[in-house]
Amino acid sequence: MQLTLFPHLKLSNDELIASFSENSNWQESPIRYLCWHSHADKFAIALKDDTIRIHYNDNELVPMLKHKLQRNVTMMSWKPLSASTLAVGTQTAVLVWNIDPTSLSTRPSSGAVQVLSHAGHSPVTSIGWNPRGLDLLFTTSTLSSAIVVWNVSMKQSQVIQHVTACGGISRLLFSPDGNKVITTTPSSSFRVFETATWTNERWSKLAGRVQSSCWNPSGTLLLFALYRDPRIYSLTFSDSSSFDQPVLDGPKHASVILDLTPDDEREHESSNVISPSNIIHSICVDPTGERLAVMFGRDDPRCHLVAVYALASDPVVSVTPSGFIHGPVEAIPTFITFKPNVKKGALLTICYSNGHVGYIPMYFKAANQLNRSKILTPLKSFSMKDIDQNQSMWSKSQNNSLLVS
Repeated sequence: MQLTLFPHLKLSNDELIASFSENSNWQESPIRYLCWHSHADKFAIALKDDTIRIHYNDNELVPMLKHKLQRNVTMMSWKPLSASTLAVGTQTAVLVWNIDPTSLSTRPSSGAVQVLSHAGHSPVTSIGWNPRGLDLLFTTSTLSSAIVVWNVSMKQSQVIQHVTACGGISRLLFSPDGNKVITTTPSSSFRVFETATWTNERWSKLAGRVQSSCWNPSGTLLLFALYRDPRIYSLTFSDSSSFDQPVLDGPKHASVILDLTPDDEREHESSNVISPSNIIHSICVDPTGERLAVMFGRDDPRCHLVAVYALASDPVVSVTPSGFIHGPVEAIPTFITFKPNVKKGALLTICYSNGHVGYIPMYFKAANQLNRSKILTPLKSFSMKDIDQNQSMWSKSQNNSLLVS
């Protein structure tokens, strides 16, 4: 009966990870995941050969992380307020690396890594540090209903919550202020927890499972997209900083803020018909909360593009088209993320199916510096050729991309 209700339980480990990965082609792509550090100018990049490399902006030294248990990397996360601690989710466990940024060694020893494993909790499909910098690491698995929290220094684990009757937990994502966390599942429901007491609100009877989700910087706006659904939805919450104790006050129903149904299909499909292929694979909001990037599914005709929108949340949530990003010829985007801590505007990072990493700077003034009506100025559509004419602030090569061999 469980296999009937939750078909993902029949998948192999590789198929399971690929089905719920933020990477649209996890099994074949040379790059499986990329994670920027929250305040330092460096990122970790996980490759198909199960190695992880650390790239610095001001240092040509590239440390490589390799371990016998580091197989099928699913996700990575730098510890907040730490310059050297990187958590890695894998097929069997969580590896916590300590990479000394001043070391001249390119191969950290096995003594630089901790292995954390919890019975019945694999593959580890999602990890997240406590945003306030505490030594607490939260992990979930698509085959387990438990939210496990680790005291990393003590190597002690505890199940803090169970999300039952949904087949597991596909992803856990904290709001930037740390007061809320969304847990998505392989079923047509998700929950938002308030982290002071771990009470939760549940949204169910969705048209499908949550494919991708993201918070705005204040934690007052949650955006999410559903599998095989061309629309992006929003939920708004009160600002937790205005209360003595964090509270959950989400609306009962989500609002549609963007419909990406192709024009040629819009006339033939009713709003309740789900597409046979996935439309939206990933969405992410930049650290200013004013740009939204959308990566399409591999089977969508727009899979070679990344769409960029201007996002406003005050007084009402609205999106305005800004343009499309065209990547290298015969390559499609497989992973997108914004760099934290950009002084002016935003920096979108795109990993491509041919092993290139593209950096797309977006220059705009923050909402507190301009009238809101002047911010949402549409940008032109641009391509990698246009980007190549400008000097990249991160790339060492002439074509503004990092080629991973």
